[in-house]
Amino acid sequence: MLSFKIVRAAEHDAIYQLMESAFTTYVQKLRNSATAGPYPWLKEAIANETVFVGIQKNEIVAAVTATRKDDLLSINQIAVRPERQGKGIGKWMLKEIETLARNEGATRLTLHTGEIMLDLLRLYKHFGFRETHKALPDHGEDAHLRVHMEKLL
Repeated sequence: MLSFKIVRAAEHDAIYQLMESAFTTYVQKLRNSATAGPYPWLKEAIANETVFVGIQKNEIVAAVTATRKDDLLSINQIAVRPERQGKGIGKWMLKEIETLARNEGATRLTLHTGEIMLDLLRLYKHFGFRETHKALPDHGEDAHLRVHMEKLL
């Protein structure tokens, strides 16, 4: 059984490590970097209560970061422990963040992922997201297009 909650400041290091391990394969595909990160913004995001986790048997198995503005909730990252990927936890996290968005009055969810991440694109489309546009990333660290997607609630 999974539970969903807001991250506490004391959980920063665990979340940082989870994100680093979850995103390393993604980053290697996009940038040929050895590891993901750094995440200098994470402490502030935790303080602003915009980081949520999925917990199973007292272990943090997933995290999602989001930003809320007006009627929009933007999903910035969804991280699932590598050994737990492919077991429905990412879908569960998407459902939980959608429920949170609805409860807070959001009418739209947005996210983006690398165009080469076909498995993620299939997941998001299956979950009801539709492509709005493609663009290069703002950070300029790679030349892979990002597919921007939206789901109306």
